[in-house]
Amino acid sequence: LVSLRVTPANNCFPREVYKNIPKELNEAVYHTTTNHLGLALLDENYIMIPGYDAVIDMDVQLGVKRKVRVNEGEVKGLTGEPAFMDYRLFTLGDDIYLHANADLVVVSTLDLATRGSDNKSGRDEEEKKNEENEENSNKSEDTDDMKSSNTDAETDEKDEDRPFVLKNLYGGGKLQVTLQHPFNTIWSGGSKGKNYALFTIPTNDLLKTSSDSNHAGNYSLPIFAEIEINSPHHKVQQIIPSQYQKISRKITNVRQRRNPRLDPMMKRSMLTVGDVHESNSTLPLPSFFNVDEVWFPGKFAFKDFNHGGACCISFSAEELLGDSIMQHNHRDGLSEYPWGNHPSLHVGIAHTHVQWKRWYMDKTKEKEVELLPHTHYVSLIYAFDPFPPFEIRARSGYFCLGFANPVDPTHANGSAEPERGTFNPHTPLTRNRKLRQNNETFECPQMQYVSSFIQKVGDPSKTVIGYGLNDCTPRLVEVAKSEIGRLLFPDVWEMVLEDESQ
Repeated sequence: LVSLRVTPANNCFPREVYKNIPKELNEAVYHTTTNHLGLALLDENYIMIPGYDAVIDMDVQLGVKRKVRVNEGEVKGLTGEPAFMDYRLFTLGDDIYLHANADLVVVSTLDLATRGSDNKSGRDEEEKKNEENEENSNKSEDTDDMKSSNTDAETDEKDEDRPFVLKNLYGGGKLQVTLQHPFNTIWSGGSKGKNYALFTIPTNDLLKTSSDSNHAGNYSLPIFAEIEINSPHHKVQQIIPSQYQKISRKITNVRQRRNPRLDPMMKRSMLTVGDVHESNSTLPLPSFFNVDEVWFPGKFAFKDFNHGGACCISFSAEELLGDSIMQHNHRDGLSEYPWGNHPSLHVGIAHTHVQWKRWYMDKTKEKEVELLPHTHYVSLIYAFDPFPPFEIRARSGYFCLGFANPVDPTHANGSAEPERGTFNPHTPLTRNRKLRQNNETFECPQMQYVSSFIQKVGDPSKTVIGYGLNDCTPRLVEVAKSEIGRLLFPDVWEMVLEDESQ
């Protein structure tokens, strides 16, 4: 199952192109509220199964689409932002969780069914209720957002904790998607949280700290939200996604990205278990260093704090270390596992970037801007203990994920190994923006954002990484677990030392 962002917003073309297009077109690209949820089932070759795809205008159906204020033909402020961004899926136990960045992180549980299944009559009844609610919502479309937020208490009273059948705006028609309950909001990261990975751990590891629970709940599978990766500590909160408590408007109004129509959703504060777990250990050094350490000595070219990202896959010690390191450690009498006496770690992928700062607007600093252009992304892998306080035990240096082969496989003519799956005709456009540092250009997209990291179905020796290229096209790649282990724990016995005198 794959989630996709369906929107006209993009960075497929060079920056100069967007500067030179008509203003109204530029606004349509960068201030559009259109950001639909796309879902599809893929076969073993990562090709969409015919009929099992859906595009859903979820913000419209839930009545939270942000109204665009226009003054003399100009879009003002942030009014063009979508209600939902960055859809991600997490399969934990038997449940599929849908994560989205709204004003804060919101989560619900998805139910998928084939249209025409045994439960269709019940779904038809739910669809009728949804349509009635949508009609009532449309009657107040012309009401000013700020005024409507003053009546959100009345709206809350009418909010029912029942499944919501989503209608497909586009798609093959065979996939029926239902929200099992209204979105609940994670407030553990404060007023500006986003991109929290969800994961679970073995229940016996949970028992080490479960006695400090603040909230009782009927739950069988411990679920955690990764609030921060290294800012400078690893912060993780245990959550109960299906349960919530109402919080006051005074609390919800402090959020930085406020869409008033989301106020009732923001008031549904997801229940938590205990306090936020915060790592104690010093962050380990990267397993390798990058050329930016040489180019920009004494300062961080990329933002020091890393962001999610995608997480988590459980790796065994053998998968992380490989036979060579395990044998050398055993021969030399060293601890079998460099991180302790437990035989596995959770592994995730994070990103960071060159952050925009005010001096980029200083025309006297054109040389510095050219050497260190902003909004250029890199990725890294990290590994942590699969139990509280989730200490980070290893992290890789920075790397970038590459471009897709720009050649349609039906016209490859043996020139290069074609991409698997279905060829995306927009693929060549991603090369309009490449990662650049210190006047050097790399064969990677300027913007790369990993949002999927799972173990390959049917082959536990491989992982699947899903990422976006320049907000233009998505890509899935298979990466062997051994390669990820090599990036986290390089084998010093395989290092090649060169004699500088030669």
